[in-house]
Amino acid sequence: MSPENIIIEVQSVIKAGVTYLKGVYFGAIETNYASNFPLVYLEPDENTSEYKESHIENSFGLLIVGVIFVQNPELQIIGDANFKGVMDVEKDIKAALMAKFPGLNCKCLTFTLSTIGYDANAKVRWVTIRMQANYRE
Repeated sequence: MSPENIIIEVQSVIKAGVTYLKGVYFGAIETNYASNFPLVYLEPDENTSEYKESHIENSFGLLIVGVIFVQNPELQIIGDANFKGVMDVEKDIKAALMAKFPGLNCKCLTFTLSTIGYDANAKVRWVTIRMQANYRE
């Protein structure tokens, strides 16, 4: 179990479970083309260790950012069958990952998912989900 294995597995699970995404990337990317959305990027947040008597317990924080291009302002938050809103993307990411609970295909012991914010600019809207994965060495 390692942060590298966890982030690779998160990418794999999201790609397989949220098939309408145009990409799942390590780190933020810059794009202004509507055809590249919706997308997700993964950003490491923290990695802490606590030394126990016989092992090391670790906690790895990962930011999962789902981004949509605003094509229809009325559907940017809650979409419909044709346009995914930011809350649809959030729900689908969480559902894909929670289907692998508790151990994310044996890449961690357990994990939690928390939505920590929604934001927007003139062209895109995004949701940030924080994953806290616990693993042991």
